[in-house]
Amino acid sequence: MKVERDYSAIPIEAAKVSDTLKAIADEYESTTIQEVQKKADQLDLVKISPEYKKQIQEIISNGKFPATITTQLMDAINKLFVDIKVVTLNREKLMDEVFRKNELLTLPQIREAFFNLYNQLESDSKGKEVRFKIED
Repeated sequence: MKVERDYSAIPIEAAKVSDTLKAIADEYESTTIQEVQKKADQLDLVKISPEYKKQIQEIISNGKFPATITTQLMDAINKLFVDIKVVTLNREKLMDEVFRKNELLTLPQIREAFFNLYNQLESDSKGKEVRFKIED
């Protein structure tokens, strides 16, 4: 026995689904652009290729995505959202850590001092994305 079905509603429902998906994509794009713009100051700190830095800078400036979005671009954008801690180191204190004042050092002593300093910096920044800045 054949059951009669009304398929005339399918195009209308398909258009609703398409409109909903477009609205979701537009909202995602808008939110992503806003969040990227908030992280603009981290762009110089993130280690990504110059090509993607330029594209991200254009997104920040223009407030819109490029026509083509690659996986690599999205990976680069995602790197902006890693919290980077900038640690300021005093040049004089660093020099004192490695080269103690008025003390003659051998190469092994210098190596040991460097490794001690490295280990200290590493333990202080365990599990964090860190950039070091040396100031006078």
